[in-house]
Amino acid sequence: MRKSIIFSIFKKEMLDLIRDKKTLFMMIVLPIIMYPLIFILFTSIMMMSLKNLSEKELPIAFNKQPNESVMAKILEGKEHEGKLKIVDVKDYNKALEEREITAYIEILEEKEQIYYKIYMNSSVDDSMESTGRIKDLLEEYKDELVKEKIEEGLDVETVLSPIVYETVDLAKDTEKAGYLMGQILPLIFIMGILLGAVYPATDVMAGEKERGTLETLLTLPISNGELIIGKYMAVSLSAITSAILSVLSISLTLVFLLGNLKQANAIGLEEINFTELIFPLIVTLICICLFAMVVSAISMSVCSLAKNYKEAQSYISPIMFIIMIPSYASVLPSMELNKVNAAIPVVNIS
Repeated sequence: MRKSIIFSIFKKEMLDLIRDKKTLFMMIVLPIIMYPLIFILFTSIMMMSLKNLSEKELPIAFNKQPNESVMAKILEGKEHEGKLKIVDVKDYNKALEEREITAYIEILEEKEQIYYKIYMNSSVDDSMESTGRIKDLLEEYKDELVKEKIEEGLDVETVLSPIVYETVDLAKDTEKAGYLMGQILPLIFIMGILLGAVYPATDVMAGEKERGTLETLLTLPISNGELIIGKYMAVSLSAITSAILSVLSISLTLVFLLGNLKQANAIGLEEINFTELIFPLIVTLICICLFAMVVSAISMSVCSLAKNYKEAQSYISPIMFIIMIPSYASVLPSMELNKVNAAIPVVNIS
């Protein structure tokens, strides 16, 4: 095969892809701009919702008046946390269903014990929040009662805490960050490769058929192999570029968000020796290139069966779905690479 001919076809296909606004959007604009915007917007909305929920005053009801200590704790609440408001209801089931109250506490006395039974609706965020607040207050009250009963003649700390334990994490900062990134990055890589391969493959195969330019190429003094390899190189480069841009943009976005949320220390990002990641990154890059080439070949093969762009999109959608399902292997607990799953396509790369 003639390298000059293959390079000319590759150059021609790359120019066509760059001129195509839809492909350019999927390759560059979506990974660089859209993903970070979606991440930041979603995180901001989630944080605002959680903050509003934590500061909200939530109505609750009792079957009878609680004792003074419990009542005082409920009315005082905790610092920097929303209050609980006691209301009267006749039918707690109806009140919970209609969201007039967020929790109902039934106080039962059994011998020398007081039993608090909390009714809540786990499908409602307000109910979950109020239940958490009630449990915290009752736990505080229980600890106070225990201390009061044993502090006369006994050492409170020894009785309440006969043993003390702590955990020491021996995992390196790089290992902790790698564990987190190992669950997130495979999905981002595979999605980026799919977006970068599918649309160019659709354009260079079905798109050329629809535009009538494929027949012109076939009249030139080039072999079928040279034509396919030139197109294949263009699609593969597009897939690799899209994947790398996706990972870079999302990684920078995550670092930005973690920096603003002061959570970088929690996963060890601030103390990582990034020089240790050079070899893993090289291995990852090789894997990305190989997987992008496979996905590009599959996409081109499927799109070659279509007569037009719309038909190609119908053919390629199930292929994307089939590839995406095994990619979730990276988020499964206790999933490690072994001889069995190393032979499963997509699962092995994920």
